[in-house]
Amino acid sequence: LNCRGVQSVQLLLVVRSPAQALCSRRQRLSMASGTGAFGGIHPCRKFYVGFAECIGSAKLPQLCQLHREDYLECMHGNKKRIQMMHLYENKVNQVKAAKAGSSGVKA
Repeated sequence: LNCRGVQSVQLLLVVRSPAQALCSRRQRLSMASGTGAFGGIHPCRKFYVGFAECIGSAKLPQLCQLHREDYLECMHGNKKRIQMMHLYENKVNQVKAAKAGSSGVKA
């Protein structure tokens, strides 16, 4: 069953056919596609598999926090973006300090 071809009918409420319900369940239970943009395995697939295995075997979901963080970092890169932002701010501050020091008043 190809879930992309299934259309929903919208009136006042969304009406779902059995095929649409099956597709939405499949989409919830699996990674978006598992393949990269140019074919092959998605770079974050290994993190997703590790997270899914942990959730399946763990008694408490909190035990899988590290797997979840790794997967989300791979997908979105928030920690890396924050780190790069701090590095950029430090570099800007160093340049400003160097300019202020070179144009400052000599003693």
